[in-house]
Amino acid sequence: MSQRIALLGCGRMGSAMAAGWLKAADKPEISVYAPRPTPLVSLWVEQGEVVLNPERKPADILVVAVKPQVFGNILEEARPLCDEGTLVIFTSDNGAWVGANTGLSNARINAASSIGPFDGGSNGPLRDGKVNSSLSLSLS
Repeated sequence: MSQRIALLGCGRMGSAMAAGWLKAADKPEISVYAPRPTPLVSLWVEQGEVVLNPERKPADILVVAVKPQVFGNILEEARPLCDEGTLVIFTSDNGAWVGANTGLSNARINAASSIGPFDGGSNGPLRDGKVNSSLSLSLS
């Protein structure tokens, strides 16, 4: 039985991950949730490789591939894609747009409850003055 992957956001990073999964010998079932699908995602939909914006139900793996500044706005969209057995992965281009101007300097995203601990941020220097974010989020 193949893995069920829900991909929330499918721009450059999400598309790159999906392209790799689609090359796997045991292709996962990929559901893409994107308000404005790219031409590549649309092609995959036409070819039957992925399903676009299906009914939201728990997946084996949820990959959140959105820009850090959007993350807080999509939590409600992520909630029905998770249950106690879902592995949640948050990926970002290179960290949140916070730092000296916001007073935030250390990363710890804690999305507790049914999903469990969730760590985010970056361990190294970031481009354009970006630094780690300090967010406290709850999906309960």
